[in-house]
Amino acid sequence: MDSCDNQDTKQILKGKTCLIVEDHFPMRQFIELILKHQLGCDSIFQAEDAEEALGILENPAGDAVVDLIVCDWGLPGMDGDMFLHEIRLMEAYKQTPFLMATGNNSRDLVITAIQAGVTDFLIKPFTAANLVRKIKRSIVMARGRTRKRYLVKEKYPVKLVSSSAKCTGELVDISDAGCGILLNCGLSIPMDDEQVNLTIIIEDESIQMNAKSRGIADNAYVKESSGVIKMGFEFLPDESGLPDLFKQLLDRYQSIQSANITKESSKVKETGSRKRLLDID
Repeated sequence: MDSCDNQDTKQILKGKTCLIVEDHFPMRQFIELILKHQLGCDSIFQAEDAEEALGILENPAGDAVVDLIVCDWGLPGMDGDMFLHEIRLMEAYKQTPFLMATGNNSRDLVITAIQAGVTDFLIKPFTAANLVRKIKRSIVMARGRTRKRYLVKEKYPVKLVSSSAKCTGELVDISDAGCGILLNCGLSIPMDDEQVNLTIIIEDESIQMNAKSRGIADNAYVKESSGVIKMGFEFLPDESGLPDLFKQLLDRYQSIQSANITKESSKVKETGSRKRLLDID
């Protein structure tokens, strides 16, 4: 279950500002109605093309920062992926949820958009329910980026099995709520919000964990030639919680980071003390 499911759906975008970039007027109207009446957004900008959208982002009315962007891929002039590339160069919009709408779900297109920093896709024609679901999931993903995660240094192999995919990979990062996995999956990747079974090998022991796919993440991990893609997963632990072996791994990385922070703090203090002594001399 999404963490947003406990909230009133109509309040998800309350107080947020959204931008719709779409050259087809009826589609812009459709998306605006969903944002207003089903998600509670009362501040919406609209643009017919990327140039107009960039103008809005650079000079928003009342200095409002846009919190969510829904954009069509096939825009006149600068297309959606180039627009996405441009806004990811803007400091204020490096992490802003960005939904790309397209009628083409080819692997090359997906890879291009991931590399540019897309958050999720809307395959046309899409329903109001699908748009709402994708926006909710994007919000969950954006919140997840602020959760404390630990980069995994060692190699821990993973096997993933779901109703739509079967692939292998290795852990990239971990937290108490989920993990990032670098998957060697080619064309076979789990669907959005699909439940999966993970087999993780830690210290020559196998642990089984159920999780939910949170989609493709961190475009820096995408390698087009090998079909390697990073995906995020939210754990679905049973009543006993996370497996002991995984908790031990998490504790170890927490301890390592705490030790590194202490070491850096000591260096700063030592440098400061030396500087004071020099000042006195």
